[in-house]
Amino acid sequence: MAASQAVDEAFLAAQARRLLAAAGDGMPKRYVAGIAGIGGSGKSTLAAMLHAACERLEPGAAAIVALDGFHLPNTELARRGLAHVKGSPETFNVQGFIRLLGRARAGQADLAVPVYDRTVHDPVWPPDARLGPEVRLLIVEGNYLLLDEPPWHPLADMLDECWLLAVEPEQARTWIIARHQRGGRSGVEAEAHYARSDGPNANRILTHMRPADLTIHWPV
Repeated sequence: MAASQAVDEAFLAAQARRLLAAAGDGMPKRYVAGIAGIGGSGKSTLAAMLHAACERLEPGAAAIVALDGFHLPNTELARRGLAHVKGSPETFNVQGFIRLLGRARAGQADLAVPVYDRTVHDPVWPPDARLGPEVRLLIVEGNYLLLDEPPWHPLADMLDECWLLAVEPEQARTWIIARHQRGGRSGVEAEAHYARSDGPNANRILTHMRPADLTIHWPV
Protein backbone atom coordinates (compact mmCIF):
# COMPACT_ATOMS: atom_id res chain seq x y z
CA MET A 1 0.00 0.00 0.00
CA ALA A 2 1.25 3.50 -0.84
CA ALA A 3 2.43 5.79 1.95
CA SER A 4 -0.45 7.42 3.79
CA GLN A 5 -0.95 10.82 5.35
CA ALA A 6 -1.76 11.37 9.01
CA VAL A 7 -5.02 13.03 10.00
CA ASP A 8 -4.49 16.16 12.07
CA GLU A 9 -6.07 19.59 12.42
CA ALA A 10 -4.00 21.11 9.61
CA PHE A 11 -4.88 18.23 7.27
CA LEU A 12 -8.60 18.57 8.01
CA ALA A 13 -8.58 22.33 7.51
CA ALA A 14 -6.73 22.04 4.21
CA GLN A 15 -9.00 19.28 2.92
CA ALA A 16 -12.12 21.18 3.97
CA ARG A 17 -10.95 24.21 1.99
CA ARG A 18 -10.06 22.08 -1.02
CA LEU A 19 -13.33 20.13 -1.03
CA LEU A 20 -15.49 23.21 -0.66
CA ALA A 21 -13.59 24.81 -3.53
CA ALA A 22 -14.07 21.65 -5.62
CA ALA A 23 -17.79 21.82 -4.88
CA GLY A 24 -17.88 25.28 -6.45
CA ASP A 25 -21.23 27.01 -6.34
CA GLY A 26 -23.03 23.72 -5.85
CA MET A 27 -26.42 23.37 -7.47
CA PRO A 28 -27.33 21.96 -9.88
CA LYS A 29 -24.53 19.48 -9.03
CA ARG A 30 -23.03 18.47 -5.71
CA TYR A 31 -19.49 17.23 -5.06
CA VAL A 32 -19.34 13.79 -3.41
CA ALA A 33 -16.28 12.76 -1.36
CA GLY A 34 -16.09 9.27 0.14
CA ILE A 35 -14.32 7.88 3.19
CA ALA A 36 -13.88 4.09 3.07
CA GLY A 37 -12.26 1.57 5.39
CA ILE A 38 -12.81 -1.60 7.34
CA GLY A 39 -15.36 -1.76 10.14
CA GLY A 40 -14.15 -0.08 13.32
CA SER A 41 -11.54 2.08 11.58
CA GLY A 42 -13.15 5.34 12.67
CA LYS A 43 -14.79 6.49 9.43
CA SER A 44 -17.78 8.11 11.12
CA THR A 45 -15.46 9.92 13.54
CA LEU A 46 -13.34 11.20 10.66
CA ALA A 47 -16.42 12.23 8.67
CA ALA A 48 -17.70 14.21 11.67
CA MET A 49 -14.30 15.90 12.09
CA LEU A 50 -14.13 16.81 8.40
CA HIS A 51 -17.71 18.09 8.50
CA ALA A 52 -16.86 20.25 11.52
CA ALA A 53 -13.90 21.70 9.62
CA CYS A 54 -16.22 22.54 6.72
CA GLU A 55 -18.73 24.11 9.11
CA ARG A 56 -16.05 26.44 10.45
CA LEU A 57 -15.48 27.69 6.92
CA GLU A 58 -18.99 27.66 5.43
CA PRO A 59 -21.82 26.61 7.75
CA GLY A 60 -24.43 24.46 6.06
CA ALA A 61 -22.46 23.83 2.86
CA ALA A 62 -21.54 20.19 3.71
CA ALA A 63 -23.50 17.19 4.96
CA ILE A 64 -22.72 13.59 5.90
CA VAL A 65 -24.35 10.55 4.32
CA ALA A 66 -23.48 7.24 6.01
CA LEU A 67 -23.79 3.85 4.33
CA ASP A 68 -24.97 2.45 7.68
CA GLY A 69 -28.31 4.18 7.10
CA PHE A 70 -28.86 1.74 4.25
CA HIS A 71 -28.70 -1.43 6.33
CA LEU A 72 -31.61 -3.65 5.38
CA PRO A 73 -34.18 -3.66 8.22
CA ASN A 74 -33.86 -6.49 10.73
CA THR A 75 -37.19 -7.94 9.58
CA GLU A 76 -35.87 -8.20 6.03
CA LEU A 77 -32.57 -9.70 7.18
CA ALA A 78 -34.50 -12.35 9.12
CA ARG A 79 -36.66 -13.07 6.08
CA ARG A 80 -33.55 -13.57 3.95
CA GLY A 81 -31.70 -15.59 6.58
CA LEU A 82 -28.94 -12.98 6.86
CA ALA A 83 -29.40 -11.70 10.41
CA HIS A 84 -26.35 -13.62 11.65
CA VAL A 85 -24.06 -11.80 9.17
CA LYS A 86 -25.51 -8.30 9.55
CA GLY A 87 -22.95 -5.81 8.33
CA SER A 88 -21.76 -7.90 5.38
CA PRO A 89 -22.13 -6.43 1.87
CA GLU A 90 -25.22 -8.54 1.22
CA THR A 91 -27.09 -6.95 4.14
CA PHE A 92 -27.27 -3.45 2.65
CA ASN A 93 -29.75 -1.78 0.35
CA VAL A 94 -27.05 -1.05 -2.23
CA GLN A 95 -29.41 0.04 -4.97
CA GLY A 96 -31.17 2.48 -2.65
CA PHE A 97 -27.80 3.92 -1.61
CA ILE A 98 -26.69 4.34 -5.22
CA ARG A 99 -30.00 5.93 -6.19
CA LEU A 100 -29.79 8.47 -3.39
CA LEU A 101 -26.19 9.39 -4.25
CA GLY A 102 -27.12 9.73 -7.92
CA ARG A 103 -30.01 12.08 -7.13
CA ALA A 104 -27.93 14.05 -4.64
CA ARG A 105 -24.99 14.36 -7.01
CA ALA A 106 -27.27 15.48 -9.83
CA GLY A 107 -28.60 18.26 -7.62
CA GLN A 108 -32.06 17.13 -6.51
CA ALA A 109 -32.92 19.97 -4.17
CA ASP A 110 -34.45 18.22 -1.15
CA LEU A 111 -33.67 14.63 -0.23
CA ALA A 112 -34.46 12.61 2.91
CA VAL A 113 -31.55 10.55 4.24
CA PRO A 114 -31.86 7.44 6.44
CA VAL A 115 -29.71 7.14 9.57
CA TYR A 116 -28.73 3.99 11.47
CA ASP A 117 -30.04 4.07 15.03
CA ARG A 118 -27.72 2.07 17.31
CA THR A 119 -30.41 1.99 20.00
CA VAL A 120 -33.00 0.11 17.94
CA HIS A 121 -30.34 -1.37 15.61
CA ASP A 122 -32.28 -0.43 12.49
CA PRO A 123 -32.31 2.40 9.94
CA VAL A 124 -34.65 5.29 10.73
CA TRP A 125 -35.74 8.40 8.81
CA PRO A 126 -35.39 11.46 11.10
CA PRO A 127 -37.40 14.41 9.77
CA ASP A 128 -34.37 16.71 10.06
CA ALA A 129 -32.03 14.38 8.11
CA ARG A 130 -32.38 16.04 4.73
CA LEU A 131 -30.14 17.41 2.01
CA GLY A 132 -31.36 20.89 1.20
CA PRO A 133 -30.31 23.11 -1.69
CA GLU A 134 -27.68 24.81 0.49
CA VAL A 135 -25.68 21.56 0.65
CA ARG A 136 -23.13 21.37 -2.13
CA LEU A 137 -20.61 18.93 -0.61
CA LEU A 138 -21.50 15.41 0.51
CA ILE A 139 -19.14 13.55 2.83
CA VAL A 140 -20.06 9.89 2.34
CA GLU A 141 -18.65 7.23 4.66
CA GLY A 142 -18.95 3.46 4.65
CA ASN A 143 -17.12 0.16 4.68
CA TYR A 144 -17.78 -0.80 1.08
CA LEU A 145 -17.32 2.38 -0.94
CA LEU A 146 -14.23 0.89 -2.62
CA LEU A 147 -15.44 -2.72 -2.79
CA ASP A 148 -14.63 -4.05 -6.25
CA GLU A 149 -17.56 -6.45 -6.46
CA PRO A 150 -21.04 -6.29 -8.00
CA PRO A 151 -23.42 -4.64 -7.22
CA TRP A 152 -21.07 -2.04 -5.68
CA HIS A 153 -19.25 -1.10 -8.90
CA PRO A 154 -21.50 1.90 -9.75
CA LEU A 155 -20.14 3.71 -6.69
CA ALA A 156 -16.98 4.38 -8.69
CA ASP A 157 -19.05 6.80 -10.78
CA MET A 158 -21.00 8.22 -7.84
CA LEU A 159 -17.95 9.43 -5.89
CA ASP A 160 -15.89 12.33 -7.19
CA GLU A 161 -13.10 11.07 -4.96
CA CYS A 162 -12.72 8.43 -2.25
CA TRP A 163 -10.24 8.19 0.61
CA LEU A 164 -9.13 5.04 2.41
CA LEU A 165 -8.79 5.32 6.19
CA ALA A 166 -6.13 2.69 6.80
CA VAL A 167 -6.10 1.04 10.25
CA GLU A 168 -4.41 -2.15 11.39
CA PRO A 169 -7.07 -4.91 11.51
CA GLU A 170 -6.27 -5.79 15.12
CA GLN A 171 -6.79 -2.19 16.23
CA ALA A 172 -10.07 -2.00 14.30
CA ARG A 173 -11.11 -5.29 15.93
CA THR A 174 -10.61 -3.78 19.40
CA TRP A 175 -12.62 -0.68 18.51
CA ILE A 176 -15.49 -2.52 16.85
CA ILE A 177 -15.89 -5.04 19.68
CA ALA A 178 -16.08 -2.13 22.13
CA ARG A 179 -18.74 -0.52 19.90
CA HIS A 180 -20.78 -3.75 19.86
CA GLN A 181 -20.66 -3.83 23.65
CA ARG A 182 -21.79 -0.20 23.88
CA GLY A 183 -24.68 -1.23 21.64
CA GLY A 184 -25.81 -3.88 24.13
CA ARG A 185 -23.94 -7.06 23.17
CA SER A 186 -22.06 -8.98 25.85
CA GLY A 187 -18.32 -9.47 25.43
CA VAL A 188 -18.90 -13.04 24.24
CA GLU A 189 -21.57 -11.95 21.77
CA ALA A 190 -19.37 -9.14 20.45
CA GLU A 191 -16.43 -11.51 19.92
CA ALA A 192 -18.67 -14.06 18.21
CA HIS A 193 -20.15 -11.46 15.86
CA TYR A 194 -16.67 -10.23 14.97
CA ALA A 195 -15.53 -13.75 14.12
CA ARG A 196 -18.68 -14.46 12.12
CA SER A 197 -19.10 -11.16 10.28
CA ASP A 198 -16.80 -8.21 11.00
CA GLY A 199 -13.53 -10.10 10.59
CA PRO A 200 -14.44 -11.78 7.28
CA ASN A 201 -15.85 -8.48 6.03
CA ALA A 202 -12.57 -6.70 6.79
CA ASN A 203 -10.63 -9.35 4.90
CA ARG A 204 -13.04 -9.09 1.98
CA ILE A 205 -12.60 -5.31 1.81
CA LEU A 206 -8.82 -5.47 1.97
CA THR A 207 -8.56 -8.14 -0.73
CA HIS A 208 -11.24 -6.83 -3.13
CA MET A 209 -10.75 -3.08 -3.17
CA ARG A 210 -10.39 -0.47 -5.88
CA PRO A 211 -7.47 1.96 -5.44
CA ALA A 212 -8.23 4.97 -3.27
CA ASP A 213 -7.55 8.55 -4.33
CA LEU A 214 -5.90 9.21 -0.98
CA THR A 215 -4.81 6.92 1.86
CA ILE A 216 -4.83 8.37 5.35
CA HIS A 217 -4.26 7.14 8.91
CA TRP A 218 -4.78 8.26 12.47
CA PRO A 219 -1.76 9.83 14.23
CA VAL A 220 0.45 7.34 16.01
